[in-house]
Amino acid sequence: TSSTSSSTQQQKDKMANNSKSSSGYLLTSNGSISPFLSNLMEKLNYQRYPSGGAGNKMLLLLEQEQELTSDRNIAYILDRGVSRWDTCAAQAILEAQGGILIKLDSIFSSKN
Repeated sequence: TSSTSSSTQQQKDKMANNSKSSSGYLLTSNGSISPFLSNLMEKLNYQRYPSGGAGNKMLLLLEQEQELTSDRNIAYILDRGVSRWDTCAAQAILEAQGGILIKLDSIFSSKN
């Protein structure tokens, strides 16, 4: 719809205008974020980019990676519970484009 596309364009414009001050972006919820995410953004010099919906953020991640941020990093870390139904369609699209959706605890718990 036109309201969805104008909202997406506004998000793209916001990222483009703020790209010079940070080394990347962390997609977050529109509400409050955890101390973990705040600390991570500070350490990485990432700018917070709030957006609604887990699936929406996953698609925005893919779209922005391809269009706007070829010279910037962009990440989405979901640090709250979410239903698999909220992410399954976006995960399929992300994986079809070569992306990956993983649990952070699986990275930290694996033996190297």
